[in-house]
Amino acid sequence: MKRVLKVIFGWFKRYLSVSFATALIVAFLLWGAVKLGHTYVTDTEFDVVLAEQSANCTAMVEGTGYQILKFQFATRSGVVIERSDVRITYPKADSAIIQRSSLLKTMSSKYNDIKIVSIESIGVLK
Repeated sequence: MKRVLKVIFGWFKRYLSVSFATALIVAFLLWGAVKLGHTYVTDTEFDVVLAEQSANCTAMVEGTGYQILKFQFATRSGVVIERSDVRITYPKADSAIIQRSSLLKTMSSKYNDIKIVSIESIGVLK
């Protein structure tokens, strides 16, 4: 592995100037910063955890790239909500479903820096 890295580094050193490589890296970082500043609308998935039960949820969110990344990092381990914050329906004796409108209201108040446009789908609580 060391030998491979040495060969690759030697190739870069021989055929690529340091100033060009630095300018390329700076240009890429600036391009990324500009792109993350734009407003996007995207679907994102996360788990909703309610009293030790979880359900998969898909929501459409709108915000800048920075806000969407922050939201995805914040929800990667699941969104913990209280039972009193949402309305739950019981279509069958052994299943429970969170109502979309109550989950949208709860999520909007919990994550107020990003606009949650709609809740696309909510799985059954398990």
